[in-house]
Amino acid sequence: MMAQPQFSEDIRQFEEYQRFLGAKYTDMLNALATADERARVEVRELLASKDATIQDLQSQLEKAKSSRETYEKFYHDSQTECDAAKKELDNERLVSQGLRSEIREKEERNQSIISDKDRLNDILSKAVDEKRGNWNSWQSIRRSWRKKMRKLLL
Repeated sequence: MMAQPQFSEDIRQFEEYQRFLGAKYTDMLNALATADERARVEVRELLASKDATIQDLQSQLEKAKSSRETYEKFYHDSQTECDAAKKELDNERLVSQGLRSEIREKEERNQSIISDKDRLNDILSKAVDEKRGNWNSWQSIRRSWRKKMRKLLL
């Protein structure tokens, strides 16, 4: 069947449009496939970047946790050392206070002993002075007796 001449131009033009639209459709499908592939690649790159970022953040988080645990351990160790030092200082204070009171007691005893010795020295000095006086008077009595004895003997 042969197309009528007035429609043949329309059919030819229709077929040309159909080829043109088919080519455009194929180009669009290829462009969409390329765009899909580009989108997939970009998404993969973003996911890979995201995974790397997540791994980096997890690594940083682990380091931060480790640092925190280390610093907490340092804090607790230093707190324990501080408590031990305070306890030792308290013990040293008690010992020091005991020694101070012992020194005060010994000082008081020594002061008392010194006072007693001073009094004893005073008493002994008086006794010595008294004995010297007695000695001197005995010496003078003796001299006078000697003189008297010499006179008697001569």
